[in-house]
Order: sequence, then C-alpha cells, then structure tokens
Amino acid sequence: MDLFLKARAQEIVEGGLMVIQIPGLPSGEVIFSRTGAGMLHALLGSSLMELVNLGVVSEESVDSFNLPQYHPSIEELEMVIEMNNSFTLEKIGALNHPMKNLPFDVERTSLQVRAIMESILSDHFGERILDPLFEIYTKKLQENYNLFDKEIRRDADLFLVLKRKSN
Repeated sequence: MDLFLKARAQEIVEGGLMVIQIPGLPSGEVIFSRTGAGMLHALLGSSLMELVNLGVVSEESVDSFNLPQYHPSIEELEMVIEMNNSFTLEKIGALNHPMKNLPFDVERTSLQVRAIMESILSDHFGERILDPLFEIYTKKLQENYNLFDKEIRRDADLFLVLKRKSN
C-alpha cells in the first residue's frame, strides 16, 4: 500500500483528493479466513486439491498456484497512511457488504467466482479443468451453505478519502 500511495502522491497535486474503495476487514479482530472472501478462497483451494486426488491435476501445479491477497483493517490503513506522510486522511470507514441483506445463492456465487477466476485458472492449469473444478466448487458451497451465509456478513469494503499534503 505504501508504494501505491507514493506513486499516487507523484500524480496528485497538492490539496488534490483521492477516493479509494477496497475490500477489507471491518476491524483487526476479524481474520480473513473467517470472511466470505476468505471462505471462497479456501473452498477453491479445497476443490483444486480434490482434482489432485482425482488425478486431474498434479499436486505440484496446485502448490505453484499463488493468488496473493490481503484485506487490511481500518487500523492498518490508518497506520500506513500516517507512515507514508504524503496524504491526510479526510475520511475512512467500512461500508456494508453489498450482499449483506440478500440470502446466500450458491449458483450465483459459483458463477461470479468463475467469471473472476476463469482466466487466471485456465492460464495456470489449462481450460480443461474449469468445468470439473466448478462442479466440485459448487458442491462445496452447497455443503457449507449455513456457515457461509453467516460468515459472509463479516466482509467489508473500506472507503477512504485522502488529501495530498504539500511537499
């Protein structure tokens, strides 16, 4: 995040505003693995490992698949912005998850994850694994429906308004 802020500081004039919305954690007390996004990733990993057990992909190819992701808390963002010293924090907060008031929909969720991940997965594993992978994934979503529906409520989008400091 510090490198991102340094780059934006070179682009934004003194007094200029920057608005950022990123996926995050509502507080430092919630860990990523206990959020909807964390659960989606864990189930995708579990589905890939099931393909290993079926002999569809090698364990080495799964081990070499890396999808780094980090969802910061508000407190972490405040600290990074203060340490960066290029911007003042005008406003920060957590927005409610857009799906918070909707019932969990297994098919919709599976299709959304496939739409987002399909090109990354096919580049690494080949297109042939997509259908069996998402059949397994959809089944795992259904099996974890009750827990997932409860946990997704912990996701948050973080909203920041930053103002460029003078040099």
